[in-house]
Amino acid sequence: GSPDFNCDPLLYSLVFGESILNDAVSIVLFHTFLGEYTKKEVYSLYSLPKTLVDFSIVSFGSLTVGALIGLSCSFLFKHSNLKEYPKFEVSLLFLFAYGSYGFAESVDLSGVMALFFNGLILSHYNYHNLSSAGKITAEFMFSSMSSLSEFFVFL
Repeated sequence: GSPDFNCDPLLYSLVFGESILNDAVSIVLFHTFLGEYTKKEVYSLYSLPKTLVDFSIVSFGSLTVGALIGLSCSFLFKHSNLKEYPKFEVSLLFLFAYGSYGFAESVDLSGVMALFFNGLILSHYNYHNLSSAGKITAEFMFSSMSSLSEFFVFL
């Protein structure tokens, strides 16, 4: 949780996670309806099931990509000696997170949704596989990047 809000960390995480998931679903819905709009066909009641299937494929595909890349990262960290090299450990962690976003976008899925589920998996399974220096470095690095991103979004 954020110390700025002085609230229960679980409540902060749930509200923040729910808002990010809402944003990701909105992006997927937008792309689904944009695809229907650009077809230049009349949208009818018979088009609705295909639209729902397209939305489901993108949503579950993004979830799968993020989860599988997160699990493969956790597996690599658990069964290797990366703890001995904290600099490479944190760099590889960042590249796996960015890789899930990039891969999902390259196959026309939602990179934001894939990154969200990748982050969930990594925070649950991979945190314990990091060295002490890696944990501290990753926490400060991602916290700083989060603050910078929020700064530029609300600038």
